[in-house]
Amino acid sequence: MGFKDIDPIRLFAERRWHERCFKCQKCSLAFARDKVPEAVRELPFCDSCAGDASKLICGGCSRFISESSFLKPKGIHKLYHVGCFKCDACGRAIESGFKTRGELVLCVEDGNKSQKVISEMIATRSEVKMDSSSVKKDSCPACGSAKASPASKFCGECGHKF
Repeated sequence: MGFKDIDPIRLFAERRWHERCFKCQKCSLAFARDKVPEAVRELPFCDSCAGDASKLICGGCSRFISESSFLKPKGIHKLYHVGCFKCDACGRAIESGFKTRGELVLCVEDGNKSQKVISEMIATRSEVKMDSSSVKKDSCPACGSAKASPASKFCGECGHKF
């Protein structure tokens, strides 16, 4: 979605934002005109969400990135463990070249396929994941550790919010 001359814009972190898109990237809170949000990886966050957002979380597995070796693909506002940068359609590791379609990251081969074919591939992969899921209902999706109690709102191991 591009900018039109009539679109109200905001400038933040050396980028232009549609007024309607300029909100906290975690909780979607809209910012008042005079409020300068927190910048985390050049994205706007409210004060409440900025702390969690500043933790490095892998866009592939949603676990914390603690090592110094990670990928920051150009044009994507996510970081990845080296082995987690994979095609959203086929699941293969992306080693050279990729395409994006909306929020999807695709290998070059799948990036040339129709949206219908890609949607079918993703649906098939999701069904397989749900059938063979090894993550237990009462475990943290970020680190896999068991919840302290069913009422816990945060993981005691990594701090992930449930």
